[in-house]
Amino acid sequence: MNEVYRQEKKYFMNLVEMQRLMGLFDQVMIQDPHNGARGYSIRSLYFDSLDERDYYQ
Repeated sequence: MNEVYRQEKKYFMNLVEMQRLMGLFDQVMIQDPHNGARGYSIRSLYFDSLDERDYYQ
């Protein structure tokens, strides 16, 4: 039998919330070098701990 390690939860957000989160992420994340001048869309975003603790729980 297969074990499921991850659960997906999806949330809607409006433009103001998205811009606020982008500002917060810009402070702590490194831009992808392949981003380009106009960037590209991200449809999925996953968070985990550095030792993948959340993945295994």
